Amino acid sequence: MVNLIGGFMNGTVDEGIRGVSMSMVNVTLPDGTVNEYAAGITAGEVVIDALGKKHGCLAARIDGVERDFSASLDSDCNVEGILASSNEGIHILRHSAAHLLAQAVMEIYPDAKPTIGPAIDRGFYYDFAMEPIAVSDLKAIEKKMHELARRNIQVERVELEEQELRDHFQSNKYKIEIIDDKCKLIGELICDGARELVSDRVSKLIGELICDRTRELVSDRISQMIGELICD
Repeated sequence: MVNLIGGFMNGTVDEGIRGVSMSMVNVTLPDGTVNEYAAGITAGEVVIDALGKKHGCLAARIDGVERDFSASLDSDCNVEGILASSNEGIHILRHSAAHLLAQAVMEIYPDAKPTIGPAIDRGFYYDFAMEPIAVSDLKAIEKKMHELARRNIQVERVELEEQELRDHFQSNKYKIEIIDDKCKLIGELICDGARELVSDRVSKLIGELICDRTRELVSDRISQMIGELICD
């Protein structure tokens, strides 16, 4: 086992012109402002509308629950952006970096089997079932992480049913164990997609958020979070 540490429309839509009755939702912002939007607007679009494109947020809190920017708003709710500099934001960055590490390792070592890679108090780590590597190999992994971050890969949320997850990870007994634990915990067949970065797609284990694009991890942020990769 190898352990590596380290446009949208708002309420001003002219429904008469469109000739279609549009369902609207009221979104309350942290300062008490209430904006009206077309139902189906995403949390990310609301944050951009409220704070501008340079908002510095990585995700949003919807009625107190942390959600990624792709979350659709279909009913009245409260929305607050989660700043990258906040404790929650730093956790998201670290968890995102763990997934970036997983993709880098799997691109260099295709036979490596990722097991678990959480964010921790001082950074993140990822365990892999693979042949041992040397400390000298770690530079190549870090270089690959920077390369992937610069590609600004779009991050998509993928939700799969339990059997779909099992089919996807049938060759990785470690992920199957995680699926067993997670699905048993929530008592439902629907689990958040547990895929690693595959074909430029990334998803999350239940209850964890990651950045919506890899550019959030580019250059200095990766270096700050990685610190030094360690083979255990």
